[in-house]
Amino acid sequence: MSESLALPSSLYSPDQLGVVLMELQTHAEQLRDAGVRKRLGRGADKSVATGVEFSPLLAGVLEAAKADPNDAPQLEALATNLEALRRQAPVVHLTFAAMPNAALKQKIAAWFREQIHPAFLLTFGARGDLGGGVVLQTGSHVYDYSFRQRILDNKAKITQGV
Repeated sequence: MSESLALPSSLYSPDQLGVVLMELQTHAEQLRDAGVRKRLGRGADKSVATGVEFSPLLAGVLEAAKADPNDAPQLEALATNLEALRRQAPVVHLTFAAMPNAALKQKIAAWFREQIHPAFLLTFGARGDLGGGVVLQTGSHVYDYSFRQRILDNKAKITQGV
């Protein structure tokens, strides 16, 4: 895994990374095919990337990696690095009482990458019975920081005042 590869905070989940990988690999294949056609004299002289619009996620990855969208070998190397990152990056699942919006997800991803690991990937879920707070799950470990758990942990104190 390339430690120097910085992911944009807008790309925070393994699923998003998979979609970016597919788009990147497809574009690299198109570049390679266009190069072969050009060498055989059967293709136009213009670049495949001309007029191509990338998804915002892929555009962010290309910008963060300072990758040239017309350089097939560079894009293939980036895809290899992203695939390695996908297999090795730590992943945590966060469950909230309500699903956070995209801006909050990006802030959470940025915090995890700054404070814990630069390649952290996150998944998000919601459970109305939590009342608030968060439940983190990584691997087989569950860390419950929900209001529900705090209330259950303090049942005796709550009933003392009654």
